[in-house]
Amino acid sequence: MTRMISSIISAFILSLVFTMISHTNEDNVLSYTFTSKFLTGFVILLAIYLFIAVPISIFIDLRIKKYGKFAHLLLYCLGGFIMGGLFLLINPTSNPMAGFRLTLLFALGGGVFSMVLNVLRLFVRR
Repeated sequence: MTRMISSIISAFILSLVFTMISHTNEDNVLSYTFTSKFLTGFVILLAIYLFIAVPISIFIDLRIKKYGKFAHLLLYCLGGFIMGGLFLLINPTSNPMAGFRLTLLFALGGGVFSMVLNVLRLFVRR
């Protein structure tokens, strides 16, 4: 249950930050609203977290029970980085720097998920 809540909170945080960074206040005919960008990003990120990050999270947690929180964070970031690399294999880009940034964003997503999960575990004890 904490992983599902972590998925929702992480998707919300990242979608909000990315929307705030990319949104401009221009009133063009073809521009998207802040709400439209936010909700689209939130739904996509939530699907990625629920169907990819949660199963990977369960696998990582079963493997590293005896290691600390820092190793937990590093493995989640590494998992995100690897998923970003796999995404680039499926959908290659002609700009190598954009591809590297994408893999870093996937790693950031893994790190945010790890931090939110650890904070929730502090409050929710079994």
